[in-house]
Amino acid sequence: MTRAGPIDNTFGAILIGVVVAAILYGITNLQTYWYYSQFPEDSQGTRTLVFVIWLLDTLHIGLVLKAIYYYVITNYANPSGLEDGHWSLFTSVAVNFVISLLVQSFFTYQIFHLCDPRSRWPVTISIAFLIIVHFGLGVGTLSLNLLCQTMTRAPPCQRSLLYCGFF
Repeated sequence: MTRAGPIDNTFGAILIGVVVAAILYGITNLQTYWYYSQFPEDSQGTRTLVFVIWLLDTLHIGLVLKAIYYYVITNYANPSGLEDGHWSLFTSVAVNFVISLLVQSFFTYQIFHLCDPRSRWPVTISIAFLIIVHFGLGVGTLSLNLLCQTMTRAPPCQRSLLYCGFF
């Protein structure tokens, strides 16, 4: 196999993912504009949450674009430079965890109010537990990647989590 094969299979797929993410970001902009124009009477808390999520999504797409620029343009014809993790990639993952936490927490809050009073707490606590586990595993993975600072090998404890099917 040629040297370009693995790069094409990995960074080519990443580039396609970034293009799809940029398209979805455009849709997010449209949805945010539509929300503010159609629901001006929503509570200030909900409107602020929508703005914060939009702002974090804007930061996320900027960081992802910076990461792909680093890998595809800055390290063009430098395969060894592709092995190292870039700060913008790790930061974009952290921002994505925060977005997920905010959105899932908001949905849990809505489910709490929609549930029957008898099942409200067990359902909400179960969902909140899963959200906390998801966030904790994400922070753990990010921490391991920051400690390792490489894209070519996973730290030993992360490999064991990968084999267990957690990631």
